Amino acid sequence: MLRDKKFMEVRAILIWQGINLATEIKRNMKSYLLLVQCNNMSLRKEMFPYILKSIEMLKAIEVEFKSKKFLINKWVVLLNRNTCEQITRVIEQGVQTLNSMKKKDNTYFTM
Repeated sequence: MLRDKKFMEVRAILIWQGINLATEIKRNMKSYLLLVQCNNMSLRKEMFPYILKSIEMLKAIEVEFKSKKFLINKWVVLLNRNTCEQITRVIEQGVQTLNSMKKKDNTYFTM
């Protein structure tokens, strides 16, 4: 069970990193192209390989996500569950700290 949870956690992290990578590539390319356009410049010849590589990377990520859509839906559920577990742990630690501070100082905090 613990091994399965670790496997799914790794998978969830990989999906999250893939989404972040695609977002960063898109954002950087869009910014670069807008910068060139706003300055009325033409694209430099040496930038074309980078532009093509970014387009290929975005297409590869898109194809990978489309081909594994069913599995990704499961992984997104697991990613949400994993995130909820982490948030719950943080909240529980905060409540324990707050309770220990209340007991220690006999002071009531208001939010």
